[in-house]
Amino acid sequence: MYELSDRLKKVLETYNIDGDVGVDDLAHDAALPSKAWLGTEFEEALRAGAFTTETWGDVCYNGGLDEDQAYIVDRDLRLFWQAINPDRPYPPDEQ
Repeated sequence: MYELSDRLKKVLETYNIDGDVGVDDLAHDAALPSKAWLGTEFEEALRAGAFTTETWGDVCYNGGLDEDQAYIVDRDLRLFWQAINPDRPYPPDEQ
């Protein structure tokens, strides 16, 4: 099972989808040299299926998501992906 790194968890917690403001801040910061690792690491975790409803709820919603809220995870992941990798298609859509 893929384990999220502490630095990726920190980014997810920091930019927890706070409306467009969080996404805009993430898009800006993801382009910084200090976050050069982010696109690759986020994609690896996404392709590995690491972002389950439980994991996403624990990291981004203080454990507050149930299985029937998977649509929230999908929405959030797509927003994060667009902010981090705006010129690339969302990997699950390629499968």
